[in-house]
Amino acid sequence: MVPNIGHDEASGPAHGARLIGRLFEGIERFGSATALVREDGSSVSYAELAQLADTAAQAIGPERALISVEMQNDVQSIAFYIGALRAGHVVIASAGEGVHSIEQTFKPNAAYVCAGGIWKLTALSRERADMSPDLAVLLSTSGSTGSQKLVRLSHENLRSNALAIAEYLEFQPGERAITSLPAHYSFGLSVLHTHLLLGHTLVLTDRSVAEPAFWDIVDREGVTSIAGVPHSYQLLELGGFLERDHKSLRYLTQAGGKLSPESVQKFAQWADRSGKRFYVMYGQTEAAPRMAYLPPADAAAYPDCVGVAVPGGSFHLEPIEDAEGLPEGAGELVYKGPNVMMGYAVTRADLAKPQGTDEIHTGDIAVRNERGYYRIVGRISRFAKLFGLRLGFDDIERRLAAEGVSAAVSGDDSGIVVASTTPGSEARVPGLLAQDLGIPASLITAVEVGEIPRLPSGKTDYATIRSYRPEPGPIAATTLGAAIASVLGRDNLDPRWSFTEAGGDSLNYVQMVLTLERFLGHVPDNWANMPIGDLVAMQEGQAPGAEDALERNPSVSIQGLDLARTIAIFLALMAHSFTQVFYILPPELSFISRIPTPMLIVLFGAMIPLLYIPRSSQTDPGETLQDYVTKSLQCYALYAVNVFAIWVIDPSGWMYALGSLALLGAMPYAQILVFYTIMFLLIPAIVYALKRFNFWALFAASLAVHAAFMALKMVPTPPKVAGQPILQRLMDLVVGAGAAPEVAGPSILHSFVLLMAGIWIGDSIRRSGEHPSPRRHFARMQLPLAAVFALALVYAFSIPGYTVDWDTLTNLQLRNLNHPAYVFVFGGICVLLLWVLLVAPLSNRAPRWLMAMGRRSLFAFGIGNAIIVLWPRGGFPFLPPLADGLIILSSLMVLIYAFDYCMRAGRDGTGVARWVFTATNAGSRFIGGLAKRIVGVGRR
Repeated sequence: MVPNIGHDEASGPAHGARLIGRLFEGIERFGSATALVREDGSSVSYAELAQLADTAAQAIGPERALISVEMQNDVQSIAFYIGALRAGHVVIASAGEGVHSIEQTFKPNAAYVCAGGIWKLTALSRERADMSPDLAVLLSTSGSTGSQKLVRLSHENLRSNALAIAEYLEFQPGERAITSLPAHYSFGLSVLHTHLLLGHTLVLTDRSVAEPAFWDIVDREGVTSIAGVPHSYQLLELGGFLERDHKSLRYLTQAGGKLSPESVQKFAQWADRSGKRFYVMYGQTEAAPRMAYLPPADAAAYPDCVGVAVPGGSFHLEPIEDAEGLPEGAGELVYKGPNVMMGYAVTRADLAKPQGTDEIHTGDIAVRNERGYYRIVGRISRFAKLFGLRLGFDDIERRLAAEGVSAAVSGDDSGIVVASTTPGSEARVPGLLAQDLGIPASLITAVEVGEIPRLPSGKTDYATIRSYRPEPGPIAATTLGAAIASVLGRDNLDPRWSFTEAGGDSLNYVQMVLTLERFLGHVPDNWANMPIGDLVAMQEGQAPGAEDALERNPSVSIQGLDLARTIAIFLALMAHSFTQVFYILPPELSFISRIPTPMLIVLFGAMIPLLYIPRSSQTDPGETLQDYVTKSLQCYALYAVNVFAIWVIDPSGWMYALGSLALLGAMPYAQILVFYTIMFLLIPAIVYALKRFNFWALFAASLAVHAAFMALKMVPTPPKVAGQPILQRLMDLVVGAGAAPEVAGPSILHSFVLLMAGIWIGDSIRRSGEHPSPRRHFARMQLPLAAVFALALVYAFSIPGYTVDWDTLTNLQLRNLNHPAYVFVFGGICVLLLWVLLVAPLSNRAPRWLMAMGRRSLFAFGIGNAIIVLWPRGGFPFLPPLADGLIILSSLMVLIYAFDYCMRAGRDGTGVARWVFTATNAGSRFIGGLAKRIVGVGRR
């Protein structure tokens, strides 16, 4: 029985009601119920959809016609499709591309296509086709590949399958599916049919499941189900979906190819934990398209099975001739049901043929287990399923022959192998087929052979051809750049391009992620928008032969930024560890301890032109703001951990702790987190200013703050509030004015000069990548910055009334006063060190493990300093202070590296690593959700 569709009996069919007549007849009875929801949140009711559909159909005319419709997840396209079917016309559901051969063969009377964002109905052939009265839709067997053989589907084929799907998916009131698949693809079209025939809601989007905006729509619109092919589930795993909870989701469905048993178990276990359902399904376009499903309760126990036939259908196994090597009882899987196609159409005349057999010989070899579930163990037919596309090897051979390539084709669901006797085919074929079939070139192996391998019988030896594909293992490309070029199917790449600009899409997203993991050991944040040259620069070591190219055209090392951050974090933790046990550090160590804060501020500035300015033009402003608020809250949360640690060791200081939580305290060791908390919120304004005003004008303004040092020191001390120097601390934090500071410097205002220096360095890195001699160009660009710092130092040492020497530089006096000497001496050291790290070849060769602290800087600074605060002041009495300090520092190093390991291995790991990874992601999701609510409130 078909469950309740979410409306009262007067507005829709009751349980098990049979929908008769043409598809979508009578949908207006659902009235004001929501049919479609656009990406912007606006909706279309069923009454409105029926009116739109009928109006669209009027343009076709009263005489029955054959119409090619470009199917998109779009109101206009769906309305026209529904209108044409309601009016009795026959629809060729197309992708809008690669359909020229179909139009030549079947001569549709008109085509409804979108050009430049405008939908238009164009008249084509005036010749009316003789078509079966039952015929409704024509679909390509190969998805979007433009195959001339079409599947003929009747109104009853499509209707019966929609009802069967609704029954086994246990539809409940208020089902809301999202268009996670192309509408021209049989799986995507079945989602449309199942929901709109039964009065439910379809949420429209073209976004990939890999995009955060997709999940924003899911949560905002209360989406209850998501459909995906194996590739979709790879993206979900890589994107951390299994660690998230989208409360409105009721179930997930998977079809379009075989998902690995391991992945099936992961999603089945996730569904069980989350109180949701995960359906593995099996089908073919010829079955409209669903033939089988695996009951969710048994998915984890039988992850390699396709399950049982859908309601109204049945399976049986037919013996096969050559069963050698197959499991006992194996046979060809044959399906029977009312959803079986009318037949194929190869010519226009075929459109007149009536319903053929109600059986499909699937071409799959299967066995039936003790539970009655069918398991696919092989194939008879020569085809593969890649990214939801059914690709026939014979069809591919014909395509290649038409291009003058003599070849034999084999393969499986992991890729295609082409053996060709045509010279030059090894280089030409992957790109040619990738474009023609719509799959990544990296999934196509082409090999030139003297002759096509044959069996003793003279038949083509397809097993030998399959063996030509390289075994999985190290990527053949010896450098990351070559591997990326292979993934993208390009002979060469402009290092300034990002993955997206170079033609990357959701199809090769997974392979790109795996490539980065293999070469870098991790996947950099925002890698899809980074210049490929920057990704290549992050590669550990150099490939054979790459050293010569590097010497001829040495590049600036982006890895130098991570190395500088690592050095800053290490120096800070070392200084804080020994301060905790010595209290007063030796002058040499005290001098070194002044370096981390300016270095981290300069590095923050460097990331603005490298990351935040590009992001501002590539991402929705709301998403960008939400990201910055999330990062700000993360920094504040770690700062709060340090405040809590202070309160734990001194509960009587709760007033001080509250003031610190309001960012109005002088927190030991963690003041840089206050800077980050505030600066992340200021990034949109900084980016706007950099785009609106000249850089050097802004730099001059930041220098003017230091030029006004004496004037700022004359600002009187503000009055206390409730006996607390709240206003003084606020002034110290933001402006750094007055002669009696309560909060350690530099203030936000005084730190801007270091931020601007970092921005100049980051912009120099970006610009040098476009120059024939990157390092030389980078060095030349630093001359103005060096001159400014030199002049500023002359000024700083000449300010009357303040002594600038070794003693005042090594204690906190000049830092707390925001004296220019502190800023430009230690800022200058940081800038100089950063220059060296950016141009030194050693930076690119530094092992990745060395920079764990740089990669986990927030954890290192936040949690590391909290541990230092909780360590006994003065150390343990039975240990010498030096040993005590080394123990603290060593413990922190072990903790940071352990955390780094957990974050890298925890996704697929077990035990502690998995727990740490899950807990950290849960915390990040909580903070991200809080940021989303804050930004949502701010934007209303």
